[in-house]
Formats: sequence, C-alpha cells, structure tokens
Amino acid sequence: MADNFHDNDFHESTIVKLDLYKKYLTSAMPAFIHTERRNGIVNIFDFFAGPGEDGSNNPGSPILAIEAAIKYYEILEKKNITVHFHFYDKSEIKIEQLKKNLIKYERYRLIKISCHPAEFPNSLLSNSETISNNTNILFMDQFGIKSINETVLKFITSYKRTDFIFFTASSAIKRFFNTPEFKSYMVFKEDEVKKCKMSDIHRLMCKYYQRILPENSDYILTPFSIKKERNIYGLIHGSQHLIGSLKFLEICWKIDPRTGEANFDIDDEALGKSQIPLFEDNTTKTKLEKFQQTLKGKITDGEFINDLEIFEYSIKNGFIPSAHAKPVLKSLKEEKKINYPDGTLRLGKTCINEPRRLIVL
Repeated sequence: MADNFHDNDFHESTIVKLDLYKKYLTSAMPAFIHTERRNGIVNIFDFFAGPGEDGSNNPGSPILAIEAAIKYYEILEKKNITVHFHFYDKSEIKIEQLKKNLIKYERYRLIKISCHPAEFPNSLLSNSETISNNTNILFMDQFGIKSINETVLKFITSYKRTDFIFFTASSAIKRFFNTPEFKSYMVFKEDEVKKCKMSDIHRLMCKYYQRILPENSDYILTPFSIKKERNIYGLIHGSQHLIGSLKFLEICWKIDPRTGEANFDIDDEALGKSQIPLFEDNTTKTKLEKFQQTLKGKITDGEFINDLEIFEYSIKNGFIPSAHAKPVLKSLKEEKKINYPDGTLRLGKTCINEPRRLIVL
C-alpha cells in the first residue's frame, strides 16, 4: 500500500493530517526564525516525503512546508536566514518526481532544497551532526507504527533545538499488541489495551512514547487522533519548549473546539450533553470542565506560586492557558480567594522570562 499511496487522491483523513501540519508550520515558523541567529539555518526534515503530490496533483507535505516558509520570506531576507528542506523517501522514482515538482522553488535564494532516496532511519541517523548544530523541525509520516521506536525517539529527543511531528497507526495496538513482531517494536500491558476504548487508543500510544522518554527529558508530547473508517490513526507532536507545544495546541483546538484532540467526537461529549443525568458527577463533565475544576483545586491548595507554573501545567495537560486557565483565575480573583502582588498574571510567553507571583488568601 505504501508504494502506490500517492497514485490515488489523498483520503479525507490524510487531508486532515496534512492540513494540521501545514497550519502548525505556518504558525510556528516565525518563532523558529526569530530564535535563530542572524545568517543562521532552520532545517525542516521530511523523511517520508513521497513525490510531493497525489494522483490529482493535490500538494503533499513537501510543497505545503515550502509554501509555509515562503509566507515569511521577507523576514528571512531581513535576517539572512536560510530554511533548508531535507526530503527523503526510500523510492528513487518518487524522489525524482519530487525534484521535478519542486523546480519552481529554485528562484528563492533563501529556500534550499535537498532530495535524496534513503530508507528511514538511516536518513535520520546520517543527519546527526546537522541536527545537533541547528534549529530543526522533523516530520515523520510513517506507514504503520514500526519506524518510530524507542531507539529513534531517544535519538530525536537528545537534541535541544528540535521539534517533531510523527504519524502513527495507533489502532494497530488493539489487533497486534500481543504478537512477537509487534512486541519487537513496543510493549503494552494486556489489561491496559483491553480496557482502552478504540477512540482512546491514540492517547494510549502517546502515553507509551512519553513513558519511554529518558527520565531527564523536557520534551512535551501532544497527541491528535484521526479517524479513518473504523481505525484510529494520529499525530504526535514533541517539543522541549512551551511555546512550541502551545503553537501545536492552538491549531488542534481550532480543528476540535471540544477537546483539542481529534477530528471526531473522541469523548462522546455530544451524546453526554444530550442526556440529562439525575445526579451530576465527574463522568458527565467535559474534558475542559474537569481540567478547570482540578486547576481550581490546585490553585486554592497552594500548588502553584506563579503564572508560569499555571502556564506550564495547562500546556502539559493539553490546554491553552489564555483560553482555558484564565477564566479560573478570573473567577478566583473575583471571589477574593487569590491575589497578584506583582500585577495581573500573564498566561502567554511573557510569563516564561518574568513570572509573576500568585498568593492564596
């Protein structure tokens, strides 16, 4: 299936994936450019690039990524920063087609394009020095689940200035987790798989990857589930930087205003809200309501001492601080349960370098 995938039109689920990737790059690109030194390089790697378009010439990930960078070409010129795109695919035929599809971008001096036929993970490992010396975004649109294993993930997360997004066929866990071949890639406990609903399976996959990260890792992993017929696939975004994770979350919540996690009703919240329970309990609350209730309790219990801690807690739990945590702070302030001795709390990037204190009254 992988070899002839691009001969057909992209499936709706693939379009969701590509759209999220495009929007993330468009949103995050300015941050990567501004943090890079003058005359520097921002690398964007796509290790499963394909020919660059589908059977009807709809743009694939390479073209979408380049177009996202071109939107900020004036900024690139002002700082003389090069965006170097590294495209890989195991198929020489697809790489040759990709080169033809990207000829039109040769006129951009600060857009550098390299296309090579190579298998993953050799293509990743061969770029170790390049990745270690620069700012990077890695896109790994694998077929299945086996390419992003524990060794690969630890390799990627050993670098300081590298964000990544990878695709994974999460529903394979349900079918194959007990087979010897699957266990050679990743190991799940039988009870955790059997108890997990199919709609939650990508969340379980993300928890697995978070579990195998080195203990001292600062990487935040954020999942987004994608439904295709009866199967669940998904993207996982990784970043060491709160702003990098925030950029991804903002795109996810625009796609899914209910949970910020899926292109379908992952928690059956629509069904839950259409039925009036006799007694309200925690199972009838939405994901956002549960988060805000928990956050309120943690604040009044004195677990957070400044806005940065609330900012970080929100992002690590999959929420946008300014949209989802701010109402909790406002409510507690109006109830005179908290105070800000240094001025109004900020729940944006300004709080990272200058956190302001929070006092429980």
